[in-house]
Amino acid sequence: MKNLYSDLNDEQREAVMHNTGPALILAGAGSGKTRVVTYRIVRLIQEMKVSPFRILGVTFTNKAAQEMKDRIANLVGRAQAREILMGTFHSFCLQILKLHADKLGYQPGFTIYDDSDQKALIKECLWDLKWDEKQVHPYAVHSYISAAKNELKKS
Repeated sequence: MKNLYSDLNDEQREAVMHNTGPALILAGAGSGKTRVVTYRIVRLIQEMKVSPFRILGVTFTNKAAQEMKDRIANLVGRAQAREILMGTFHSFCLQILKLHADKLGYQPGFTIYDDSDQKALIKECLWDLKWDEKQVHPYAVHSYISAAKNELKKS
């Protein structure tokens, strides 16, 4: 583990060595956040003997999450890396929703629509209503629905 620390600047090393409670890493693009979080997780597992099952790593992109998982797997092994819950805020929340779907009144295999799914559904609804897409644009409907949700409107 000592050779890993040589790759870090003072601020990065401080974040990796942080001992008490959770750590929040805020830094700009290309500043080494992925490396810092990766090394911190490896340190928690190897030096502090934290079970990988008890580690949550939250990133902004699926690409960064996969990159961290791969780096961690190379350092601690695939079996331990698989036990870490790592992903975006949205993917983490989706896992919680799926785990407790029955308590929320959802079917076990529910799906959350992304933007393209939502727009396709709106187009289908407009088609079913026999509304002309040139007069009622699907993207405008999508924007209206999004704005209503943001304002917590019920109808």
